[in-house]
Amino acid sequence: MNLNEKHACLQLKEKGFSRKEIAERLGLTERQVKRRLAANGDRGKNSVKNTGTIGGTISANEILGNSTSKSKLGIEEEYFGGEVSEEFTFPFSKDKSLFRHEEGDLRREAISDLIARKYKGKKAKILYLSDLHVPFTMYDAVTSIVNEHRDADIVVINGDLLDLFAVSKFAKDKEVAMRRELSEGRELVEFIAKRFKDVVITEGNHERRLKSFIKAVIPTDLQFLFPQDILQILVNGEVLGKQKLANVHVVGSWWVKLFDTIFAHPDNYTNANLKTVQNTSEYFSIIENVWHRACVIGHTHRAGSIVSGEVLLMETGCLCYDMDYHHGSKFSRTKWTRAYSVINIDEQSNIIFNESKVVFL
Repeated sequence: MNLNEKHACLQLKEKGFSRKEIAERLGLTERQVKRRLAANGDRGKNSVKNTGTIGGTISANEILGNSTSKSKLGIEEEYFGGEVSEEFTFPFSKDKSLFRHEEGDLRREAISDLIARKYKGKKAKILYLSDLHVPFTMYDAVTSIVNEHRDADIVVINGDLLDLFAVSKFAKDKEVAMRRELSEGRELVEFIAKRFKDVVITEGNHERRLKSFIKAVIPTDLQFLFPQDILQILVNGEVLGKQKLANVHVVGSWWVKLFDTIFAHPDNYTNANLKTVQNTSEYFSIIENVWHRACVIGHTHRAGSIVSGEVLLMETGCLCYDMDYHHGSKFSRTKWTRAYSVINIDEQSNIIFNESKVVFL
């Protein structure tokens, strides 16, 4: 507690000021004023030498004098006396432990930089797959697509590689073991990784089911014991007795920008045709301030493309079978579309609009 502040509080009290007035004059809270007066013991007028101030008013500068110093930010500031009370020190840097998304941001940026360096000055062909929902995947279709486009350099699996049926919050009519999903997903990724130079995997809303499940059932202080990035677990392979896949890059986020194209798997969904991808592109332009010439999304299980404001927008369908709930009495007017995409990049790392398309099955 600052000794000068204690004396200032007592002198103002002797002048007849209330706690509220003292607090306003000294820049303290009323509680702080009360504590400083209590520390002085309310000893009365003889406890502090009279300053001789006249007129019934007194300022902090008159009692204590002015001192000028530089703050930790390098800004000159005035404060009372020769020392500053340090009961609480504000942090002057961001506590990164409070912002979990930043790890994903760093991984995403590292993968973007890696791909940019590796293919600098070269043409690149991207084979795009999304919403496979292992184990409900149309494996015959995926095998055919992979074999047809063996000349691709990069495969992007844009979210919902896995369904994570076992940890879904919805009512279930069957059991699908998590180990089965993980094993089948690993086999599928291995199959793809052996045939292409690079595989990039973004996180979908179904992969996030594991995180939600852990948060719901495990106390916060124990959650660090449970790995929550199911895609990284799959690629690392340790729990399955396999080696890490060196050419498979797990983004750790719901989107990634490769070259001038954003690949994203948003949670948002709009029934209007191609409106979800339009909203997603606008989000990156306005909110994230990420420049792009194309935006390609999964999640909607619908397919189509449009050029809007010189930006190519694509929704890319799915590669899984209809679920049981599609055949129930609660029908949907939206039919899932089976499709994938092919995207070509030129030597200047620009998407070639006329050579990039949605392919319908």
